[in-house]
Amino acid sequence: MPVDTKARFATMRSAFISDRWQTEYMFFYTAAGFEGSITDCNEGVMEWIDKTAVYNLPLWEGDKIFFRLLEEERPHFSLKLRYMGEALVEAVLDGKVLSEEDKRAMILGRQAFLQGKGTGEQ
Repeated sequence: MPVDTKARFATMRSAFISDRWQTEYMFFYTAAGFEGSITDCNEGVMEWIDKTAVYNLPLWEGDKIFFRLLEEERPHFSLKLRYMGEALVEAVLDGKVLSEEDKRAMILGRQAFLQGKGTGEQ
């Protein structure tokens, strides 16, 4: 439950499509605060992680795009991610298919910056 009533909220819709896994449709909301405790989850260990450490975790390529959009503080977006095996073969942002160059820029943007490889264009 959010505790800051002046918090900026964002809503995101995402579709995860795979040839191996069941299709999932997800809705995400952001908040500036939280009260309560984290409960057990059957998808792994739930814990708070510093934003700067997220990219050090094993992530799907599409998750990196998702986190990039959160960093840009987009208030609303729709993201469709399609995988063949574990390879991201299609990403559609707000109805527009991302080119391979756009996908790469979004995936590497934050990582390249943190590693000193940014070009200033991220």
